[in-house]
Amino acid sequence: MQVPKPGEALPTDPKTIRDVKKRLRTPSITFKHLCVDPFTLEDHHWDLSSREVLGAVRELDSLNSTLELHLNPDANNEALGDVFHACVRTLWPTLLLWLDFLHPRHHKGTERIERVPLQTLSNVMHAFCRAEGPTAVLRAHTSPFYRLLYLLWLRFDEYCTKSTDVARCLDKLGRAVRLTVDVAAAEQVAGPVAQSSTSIAPSFPHCLPSALYAARNRPRQLYRQALTQVNALLKFFVAFPHDTTPYDALQTQIGAIGQFANAVLPLNVHARDVIRSLVHILRVLCSFPAGYYLCGGVVYALHVMWRTCSDGRSIAWALDEGVLPLMIELRQKELEASDKKTIADALRVLAENTYRRRVLRALCSGGRTGSFHGAGFASQDTLLAIDKWVQHRNDLMRRAYSKACALPKCGAEPNATLKKCPCLSVCYCSAECQRADWKKHKKHCKIERDAMAYTRILSATDLEKMPFEEAHFICLCARDYVSTHAQAVVESVKQAIANSPPTRDAPVITIMINAARLLGTHRVYVDEQRSQDSTSDGISRRGALRFKDPTLVLREPSILVIAHQEDMILHAMGTTLQGLEDLALVARQARSRRK
Repeated sequence: MQVPKPGEALPTDPKTIRDVKKRLRTPSITFKHLCVDPFTLEDHHWDLSSREVLGAVRELDSLNSTLELHLNPDANNEALGDVFHACVRTLWPTLLLWLDFLHPRHHKGTERIERVPLQTLSNVMHAFCRAEGPTAVLRAHTSPFYRLLYLLWLRFDEYCTKSTDVARCLDKLGRAVRLTVDVAAAEQVAGPVAQSSTSIAPSFPHCLPSALYAARNRPRQLYRQALTQVNALLKFFVAFPHDTTPYDALQTQIGAIGQFANAVLPLNVHARDVIRSLVHILRVLCSFPAGYYLCGGVVYALHVMWRTCSDGRSIAWALDEGVLPLMIELRQKELEASDKKTIADALRVLAENTYRRRVLRALCSGGRTGSFHGAGFASQDTLLAIDKWVQHRNDLMRRAYSKACALPKCGAEPNATLKKCPCLSVCYCSAECQRADWKKHKKHCKIERDAMAYTRILSATDLEKMPFEEAHFICLCARDYVSTHAQAVVESVKQAIANSPPTRDAPVITIMINAARLLGTHRVYVDEQRSQDSTSDGISRRGALRFKDPTLVLREPSILVIAHQEDMILHAMGTTLQGLEDLALVARQARSRRK
């Protein structure tokens, strides 16, 4: 069978189609080398230069060209598809063995690695991932095929040589990987051809085990290896920015990483070097006008990793690398509307996660608060208000967690070791300084420790999901919100009581504050069904009085904090309606003094 030159395809004229169908009907003749089990050949065939091996490589190229012809809409010949599927079904057992025999994993570190047909392997694997109908069903039930594909994709840097067309090979492999995890490809397998329960395999269950096998069962290593291939392509793109092959390959690889992070293997914590590498790639692409349109995929991958991040470290590491000004600058470029929306959504996630201490520290490091001006996820007036809100939250954090000895007259050296007071609000360099400052700090320490005890007892289960220091800061933000917006909170409580049906007992009022909501919000709930034997949070009156806090008893409101994107409730404080009104009065007096 005639094999076209690289980059060309078989003609779609009727004569060529008739010739192809004729040859496909006799696979034992047309593909005589592929019908042989390569592992039964003599040892000298491992040199990859024998007539049998070279013949098998030519037949793989021919099979790839035939499939390309079958998928070409200009051919439009159903009979060709039927003949092709029958031929593949005959060849499949030994065809898979040839893909394994030629795979570079058997030849790595030897001189014969130069003769491994990487381009042929990449083309054939991509072609079979594009295949529809019975061939797709056959592939979907053959886990070794996926293992060979993901090994070649994730370890391509270990297999390529100086003569390898890296960009063209990785483009084919990346497209194949994306097809294996694409929903549209899964629907093709579960189409009218595949009606049995065993053949309907949505999401292709072999993908994730095969990818983890290639990454030596280390999930974070999988992303490292995928980014290694991206960085290899990036070098070609920088050297030849107007060459479409590295551009297409980069787009494919970055898209595959985003797909994995979103749907296949989302992680709670990605590796620091993975986040840094993505920001580095984004910075390099931003320096080329041709790279602007590739940036959307990188931002999408970062956005997905930030959304699945459980503790904010992935966001903080990206901020340390300067991702905020980089993304805002990128958004001002001439991009597609979808890319601008992706960037705006990612920047919103950054802003929403400032309730995390490590994210806030990274955003406000160096004495400067990062600005969201131009972020695009809200109006400019709102973004200006968000900047002020973030600065206020940063000031709150700096006051609450000062890194200097709390004793004003302490003469300790700047680099002296500090230890936190159990209330977490102040530090001391020595026990002597703590004793000297105790008279001044005693009252504040008691208030903070009672609040911490309240949070620890009533939020014990939820605190297993995050460090207590993080929970403490969230509660601190909630209490600050109540103090800052005391008058609005009081009015909301009174309105909620007025709109509730009258009850024999005073209702329990719960004020829910979402610390992750931009600019802060609160909701008021009235619960008139609580028993007199318990507080609003299910703790007994005796247990509440154990804290010597009269605000924890029955029929008094509690302030709850809901952690962003998690079903987590942290009890921040308890008070009375009169206590809220007192806070509102203090706030009004403070504003009057400032005027």
